[in-house]
Amino acid sequence: MGITYKEFAWLINKNMICHKVYGGVIGCPGNIVYGEITSNICRDHGKEQCTKCWNREIPYTVIAEITGKADVVGICPSQLTNGKKFCLQECHIDTEYPILLYENGEFFAAKKEGFKFYMKEKFTNSDLKDGMMVEDELGRKWLYLGGKLRKPGMCKDCKTEDIYRFGFPRYGRNLTINELLTYGFSKIIWERKEEKEISSEEAFAILKQHYGCDVKIKER
Repeated sequence: MGITYKEFAWLINKNMICHKVYGGVIGCPGNIVYGEITSNICRDHGKEQCTKCWNREIPYTVIAEITGKADVVGICPSQLTNGKKFCLQECHIDTEYPILLYENGEFFAAKKEGFKFYMKEKFTNSDLKDGMMVEDELGRKWLYLGGKLRKPGMCKDCKTEDIYRFGFPRYGRNLTINELLTYGFSKIIWERKEEKEISSEEAFAILKQHYGCDVKIKER
């Protein structure tokens, strides 16, 4: 389970949540992240379309960074210093401890006060935490531990260009490392977006669908 655009809107500004408007949130997801151009469903406003749009899961890593007094279950307040960052795993609006944080293979429930939240679109090795699972371009899965990629009998350096996707494995009691790697991901945090080539005819068809009319490219 990941973070939806609606949940992210509530985290950064709870006043955006309004049950009197379509989707339950004021505005559009494209207003709050990366200047995103929202999909075609936003051209036909309606309760069903807006709800679907806001309930989409965010395809980026969401970071929770401490900026003030934070209340995190299971961590001593003296360790909750400004600038400390967590991966945000889940959000449950209107509960006492609505956010679930991840750090070094452990999960912590917390209140949202004392944090700032933002999305990280680009991936670097610093996004990897001990206990995460990595898949390379050949489909081989590894556990990330101590700055290296590991599996029984094998260990190699972690190179950004070799990583195709990473996330959380399916944890369970008494599971061996081989079993964790076999069961796959419980949640994918990031995966490489491949470029896709299309013809000019396909490009014009997409533009026509988006704008609702024929499109002419203006040359400078």
